[in-house]
Amino acid sequence: MPYTASTAFLEALVEAGVKYIYGNFGSDHPAILESLAEAKQTGRKMPEVLTCPIEQVGLHIAMGYAHVLFQTKGIADLDYRKTSMCYGSCRGTCL
Repeated sequence: MPYTASTAFLEALVEAGVKYIYGNFGSDHPAILESLAEAKQTGRKMPEVLTCPIEQVGLHIAMGYAHVLFQTKGIADLDYRKTSMCYGSCRGTCL
């Protein structure tokens, strides 16, 4: 398979030390899903994907992980749901 931007993006996450992706992948993420599937088939290291049907839940899980383990690396999908995620972020940082 060709080397794609999605593969480069996921490899950059690994290099940055990201261990988990908390996300809700859908029809706007096929390239990332293909890169994850290819990495699994070839045995390349990729962050573990934990599906969170609501982005705010994923954000809170990531923040809890960061608070407990003092590891702040993470990623969030910010599209039209950004208001909800920003609200969750503000609440999480105020704890």
